[in-house]
Amino acid sequence: MTQINYSVNDYLYDDKIGDSIYTNYKGEGGINQVFLGVGKSWKYLSIGMNTGYNLGRKKIDVVKAVLFNNDSTFYYQSLSSTNTSFGGVFLNLGLQGEFPLSSSTNSVTKDKTEYTLSYGGTYTLDQRLNGKQDSLRSIGTFTSTQETAVDTALFQKNVRGIVELPSNITAGIALHKKITTVRGSYDQWVIGVELNQSNWKDGYKFYGKADQVRNATMFRAGAQFSPNPFAFESYWSTVTYRFGLFSGNDYININNNGLKVNGLTMGLGLPIRKYRSYDYQFTLLNLALQVGRRGGGASNFKENFVQFTVGYSLSDVWFNKRKYD
Repeated sequence: MTQINYSVNDYLYDDKIGDSIYTNYKGEGGINQVFLGVGKSWKYLSIGMNTGYNLGRKKIDVVKAVLFNNDSTFYYQSLSSTNTSFGGVFLNLGLQGEFPLSSSTNSVTKDKTEYTLSYGGTYTLDQRLNGKQDSLRSIGTFTSTQETAVDTALFQKNVRGIVELPSNITAGIALHKKITTVRGSYDQWVIGVELNQSNWKDGYKFYGKADQVRNATMFRAGAQFSPNPFAFESYWSTVTYRFGLFSGNDYININNNGLKVNGLTMGLGLPIRKYRSYDYQFTLLNLALQVGRRGGGASNFKENFVQFTVGYSLSDVWFNKRKYD
């Protein structure tokens, strides 16, 4: 579900010792999830739930060292290490459905055009994960490959506590134009919007302590267009084109100024083989590009990010006995 992986260096001049202090902040870990889902479907409505177990680990190390030791004074490095393991049950509820708005049939080709509206929503309950924490505070010599402690000021093992994760709610709707022909049916275009809300401000605590977080909100909109997947004489007519955008605020609240998040997305669904290569075959190479920015404005933090994704959707007919060779 999540991953912690960072190493940040900080340099600060200290007037008291007349030297620069080097600090390395290092974090690793994340949350994994095992779940089971069940659902029930009716004509225009489907409901379901996922339940399972979240288990994770969070290790934070802070190493401080005097960058240039004076000849008359020697300072050891200091290490502050906190390693926490946690786990607990979660519950996620969801519903979705689709109902027709209007339809028409071509009297000559018998092709059917139908407009439908789909909707969906999910709600994840807040969670309380049971944790065990090891804490170490010591001085000595600490490098990326070796830790040599000279004196230990604090060592605590298996300290029990609670990690609280916030609730999350998502809702969205989409308008579809569906085409049904003698060769099959497909969505010629889809336009959808989605809104996500997470209650981080009041719903997150780590061993009873809050953090610099705020409630996160994200708005997403997207469109998909597929000219005609059955137009075998024109490959680019069988390609699915996707575009989208998102805007909102991150749950991290640096200096109480928040972090704005904005971005654009685009993608292609490229058929590997034409429909009639095999009956009921639909194999795609999906390409996606995401470009965005986190921060800026009133915040003193700014991050530009680019993400490229490649996915392969394999759908072939296996072990189908032929009637004719």
